[in-house]
Amino acid sequence: MSRTQLRRLTWLLLAVGAAFLVLGVVYFVIEARDLPSVLGPLKGASYHRTRRGVAFIILAALCWFGAGLARRARRARSSRYR
Repeated sequence: MSRTQLRRLTWLLLAVGAAFLVLGVVYFVIEARDLPSVLGPLKGASYHRTRRGVAFIILAALCWFGAGLARRARRARSSRYR
């Protein structure tokens, strides 16, 4: 991959990771019955969907790890051609 592609990949993974983190926090904070229909509300449910919250936080961490790897690859590639 070129340096430009690696830079775009890094920023994309950072943005997707941030979105996953926000979704994870939403699942922890908002009760299941109050979730928007897109996120799967349950009528009469008074609990939080912690499993989904944990899953989204893990996905955010994986995206940020991938962004770190892409950044490292970009740096290695730029130092190789100096």
